Amino acid sequence: MSRTAGMQQLEAHQVPLHKIFCSDYDFRIPDYQRPYAWEREQATQLLEDLLEALDRGGDEPYFLGSIVLVKHKGVSDAEVIDGQQRLTTLTILLAVLRDLTGDDELRQNLEGLIAEPGNKMAMTLDVDSGLFDDDLGALADRMDLAHEASVTRRHGA
Repeated sequence: MSRTAGMQQLEAHQVPLHKIFCSDYDFRIPDYQRPYAWEREQATQLLEDLLEALDRGGDEPYFLGSIVLVKHKGVSDAEVIDGQQRLTTLTILLAVLRDLTGDDELRQNLEGLIAEPGNKMAMTLDVDSGLFDDDLGALADRMDLAHEASVTRRHGA
């Protein structure tokens, strides 16, 4: 039996950004990944790079950076190994653009990139089940802490 039997093949593909944000990819962030940690400086740099690429036009492709995924053919689930910070920042950027645009068609297109349309009934959670109590409690605690820090910074206390 060869040493490579059972090993997955590594493939690299150049993929347009709009293709990354479509139903072909359902990103999963593994537990071992660090939390989102980009600061304003990194997000601003990404935005400036994107604006520069737009100014250049379509003459030369823009290299966003590597995004490493574990993905099986024919399945949308994609485990993010590298590129989580960029993907998250791009998703936030798309959400901000969606919220700022006055163009309803553009807003719908941006929403389609951010979240796949689905059956609202299938997405309904039974909040009384207790399944999410720990997660929701932790999220609420973080939101309270973030709010307190924001108020403290604004009032200089």
